[in-house]
Amino acid sequence: GLAYGDTKQDKTSEVKKLYEIQKDYLNSKTRNNWEKIYSFQHPTFRKNISLPEFKFFNGYVTRDYRKEPSAHISGGYKVPSMDYILSHQDKKDILGFPAFRRYPMTTNAFININEASIDKILLSNNGKYAKSIMTYKGIETMSPSLMRAILKHPISLTMEDYWEKIDDQWFITVLKNPINLSGNVFFHFTPNNISTWESTEFTEFNSPDLDFGSVVIQVKK
Repeated sequence: GLAYGDTKQDKTSEVKKLYEIQKDYLNSKTRNNWEKIYSFQHPTFRKNISLPEFKFFNGYVTRDYRKEPSAHISGGYKVPSMDYILSHQDKKDILGFPAFRRYPMTTNAFININEASIDKILLSNNGKYAKSIMTYKGIETMSPSLMRAILKHPISLTMEDYWEKIDDQWFITVLKNPINLSGNVFFHFTPNNISTWESTEFTEFNSPDLDFGSVVIQVKK
């Protein structure tokens, strides 16, 4: 029989479907909808990482962080117990009061993202894997420790999300160890089964070609 996506119509339909899912995922992040963000994660990831853990680490945690504590997040401090995580679901403000935990679009506190767009989607020829290429735009404030004056400048980051199809649903691939890039601007998580990803053939779909419509996601501050 024919492999998945042998016809242009099959691939285009699936990419448009994934585009809507990616847009929903982005919007969930910008609205700090932790339950929805968590629901997009891979089933194996959710089996190993609970929602309280996911929220406590601001969404930047690998599924085996307790086995490899040095790789799970920045800072390198001791891995907290589950009791501590459950009792500290909210952060503290400057006065020590509980503060709503917001999903960080990057791990750099000096970068404020105010716009995100989905530029292209790569779909594997077997229909099992996909990758979204996005652009995050915002303002970076130069670290006060490096500059005598407060300086700000526009910044544009290329971000990627890796997707895997399981039981006809798309999920973010299981997060593996993060790679620290560009001076800790953000973490780039390598996808599950990286060797499979590297050997898989993809077809690229650009946003203008598929007439996605408005792809700009306004990020709430």
